Amino acid sequence: MEQKRKYISWTKEGAVEAVEAFIGRHGRLPVAREMNRQNGLPSRRTFEKLMAQTFYEFGQARHPDLAQKGLERQRQSIL
Repeated sequence: MEQKRKYISWTKEGAVEAVEAFIGRHGRLPVAREMNRQNGLPSRRTFEKLMAQTFYEFGQARHPDLAQKGLERQRQSIL
């Protein structure tokens, strides 16, 4: 029997709480592919629509140290 997926109606506050919980569990900002229901997060597009800013801008404003570490990891993976 097919299991139905539960629809989540995200609010701005709920989206921020979900991201903060992820940071608390993992000690870093989520990457784009982790922004999904399976990780208890809204999609990146949904998050950005709710916040009226990019996820990077959110990270820079709320967690500048983690945003910088994320950029460094990204640069290293490209090299």
